[in-house]
Amino acid sequence: MKFKRNIAGILFITTLFAQTDNSIDKDFNSRDIQPYSNSDILSETQIPQKVLKTYDENWLLIEMVYQDWIDNGWVTSYKYSYTYDDNNNQIESLRQDWNWNYNDLVNSFKRSYVYDDNNNQIEGLVQLWNNNDWVNYKKDTYTYDDNNNQIEVLKQNWNDSDYVNDSKYIYTYDDNNIWIDMILQNWEYNHWVNYSKTSPRYDDNNNQIEWLDQYWVNSDWVNSSRHTATYDENNNRIVYLYQNWIDNVWMNYSNTTYTYDDNNNQIVRFVQNWIDNDWVNSYKYSYTYDDNNNWTEYLFQLWVDNDWVNSSKRFYVYDDNNNQIVRLNQNWIENVWMNDSKYTYTYDDNNNRVESFGQKWVNNNWVNDSKYYSLYEEILGIDISDINSIPNHYNLSHPFPNPFNPTTTIQYELPQRSDVQITIYDLLGRKVTTLVNQTQGAGLKFVTWNATNDHGKPVSTGVYLYQIRVYDPEGVGTGEFVQTKKMVLSK
Repeated sequence: MKFKRNIAGILFITTLFAQTDNSIDKDFNSRDIQPYSNSDILSETQIPQKVLKTYDENWLLIEMVYQDWIDNGWVTSYKYSYTYDDNNNQIESLRQDWNWNYNDLVNSFKRSYVYDDNNNQIEGLVQLWNNNDWVNYKKDTYTYDDNNNQIEVLKQNWNDSDYVNDSKYIYTYDDNNIWIDMILQNWEYNHWVNYSKTSPRYDDNNNQIEWLDQYWVNSDWVNSSRHTATYDENNNRIVYLYQNWIDNVWMNYSNTTYTYDDNNNQIVRFVQNWIDNDWVNSYKYSYTYDDNNNWTEYLFQLWVDNDWVNSSKRFYVYDDNNNQIVRLNQNWIENVWMNDSKYTYTYDDNNNRVESFGQKWVNNNWVNDSKYYSLYEEILGIDISDINSIPNHYNLSHPFPNPFNPTTTIQYELPQRSDVQITIYDLLGRKVTTLVNQTQGAGLKFVTWNATNDHGKPVSTGVYLYQIRVYDPEGVGTGEFVQTKKMVLSK
């Protein structure tokens, strides 16, 4: 019997416990904290939600129905319907909203997609439902070279009875099909005008060693900012320098240094800022791992008065299957580590997370704050999953299926907007391919691997490592998160 992690029969019941007052004083003076009543749970900002997902025989998502808990019952809010061609390319996405006057779902908008013979998307059309008819809204047109590299994206908006140019992205590649330039142009006064250019550079191992941003000023490209990186022999980034172009000179802004252990786990991330023509320490993250390379502790420190001062730290505990079962958050207050919050996780025999229990430290006691349940069923093509709240922590889940052939889906969770890398390695630590390398918004994410390497060639059967590495571009103090797990390709 196979249980499908967040793919089949999953239900989250949210906010069973919550504080009656979220503005607890920092000194934790006397205050009664009680769980919400049912009516409190169903307040305007606490309405539980769920989404019912349906898949076809190819495990392609064909429908998502979103529902709210209102008057002690699930009420449909809106629905997405998806259509695919014979090559499993999505050709339409339809959004419908519940209309209480008609007591039925009513069209809202739809997206239509067109592909070439190589399954490259060549057109994306958005239409709005207005006066019982579909009205064009905007269109994207994609162009590719003979190597299927995307070389142009044209964006147009619908104006009265025709499409009007808005902007255009132009891409350039080297002989190895690696992207080396992107130019953004805007449509102004009936002709294309350069706006910005981005130029990445790579080393022989395809590590990005430079990222140059420029703007078009007075008929010429003018530097704006530059990012440069250095890597060790294991392709770990060890230095990251950020500079701005000021008065025709590159001026340092920040410098980040990374240190790793023998297993290529990052153990220190050290950031300095350029102040008064000198590097000044800013903050530092220190990471600890167990024998299974699970992240067990991180310490965040600030540079204050020429010394490192503790700020916050986290502890992680895992079971024998490397599932995270406890996460403890503490803050450094008046030279003492003070508990802040704690999350306890429970799993079933198939390593599916079935409960997440959150508590806050108030008046020297743990006070219940939230509880989430997950129910798993062996129901083909049905998925009921949580959309009520953004995940409260970073997490890399077990892939489904595992073992797999020829594809598997990896799920991960982002509590905030972050720079994300999902990378596949062999057991020797050699990179096989990178599945994700971009900034993504908070939420539950999925990515599929088709058992091929960076060059599109099938890999051999065996055990592979998949790793999530998350950076914090917003600078809110989460630092970097790294988690690695195993999966098996069988043929």
